[in-house]
Amino acid sequence: MHFSERHDYKEPRPMLVENELPRELRNRIWNVLLWTYFDDIGHSDIIEQYYSEYFNSLTAYLRHSFFKVAIDERPTFPSDELKFVRSCYFRLEFPGFYDFLEEMAGDAVQSIRCQFHPIGRQDQFIRNCNTVLEQEKAQFRFISNLLTPITNEVEMGEVERAVSTVDAREHIRRAIQYYRVKNDPSYRNSVKESISAVEATYRNMTGQKHKNIGQALDDMARKGMNLPIALKEGFSKIYGWTSGEDGIRHALMESGRSVTEAEARLMLVMCSAYVNYLLSLRDAQLQ
Repeated sequence: MHFSERHDYKEPRPMLVENELPRELRNRIWNVLLWTYFDDIGHSDIIEQYYSEYFNSLTAYLRHSFFKVAIDERPTFPSDELKFVRSCYFRLEFPGFYDFLEEMAGDAVQSIRCQFHPIGRQDQFIRNCNTVLEQEKAQFRFISNLLTPITNEVEMGEVERAVSTVDAREHIRRAIQYYRVKNDPSYRNSVKESISAVEATYRNMTGQKHKNIGQALDDMARKGMNLPIALKEGFSKIYGWTSGEDGIRHALMESGRSVTEAEARLMLVMCSAYVNYLLSLRDAQLQ
């Protein structure tokens, strides 16, 4: 927060609405793109003109896969091609703007970068983007390489921690993917993946596949990882709500059961926090 905001000379900016893309946000994200991915475009002067191998591959990919324009129409000078990318970028509206950020944070662009440069830039790009998105009050943040509308910093922190763990990573990533597409079948699948993240964590911690949470908790207790009784009962009830005959995951097979955005969000954040808590028990035992 700047001096003027800390001392009430200027009111802090409110959170942007979902589809709002002010010039300041666009400019700062473009700067991050320049520093991260467009720092090696090649060379051009009166005598010679050439694209770097990296910039040639990157712009060919972007033209073909994202902008969907002809590759053979690229200009002779790489600086002019960068101007083309810039022009396309600044014309992007919601949600295409965020689609482009995800494209640049994705594995395909990272693979191109690593092919020509020993040090990748994916984590750096995601970190710098999140700083700008937070400071400019956007409603989205990167978790892994996916933009997610979780703006509560505590909630986002729990999901980020969970997605960084080996035990739950793929399930949490898929839960985020399903959560981002706002329709009922995707919310259902998001809940399913969130629950599966907890089950995978139990399985990896104990080496056993369990029929229910009671078996998992008993197995953990035998290994010296005891939960307080109240927490144990609470988690058992939550799991029963999700997986019992009347539970939300059982209802995935029921065409008439609607899973809401609120339920999907609750399970994503709660299961992420639960995974982090279980892993903290394991870490404490190992110390």
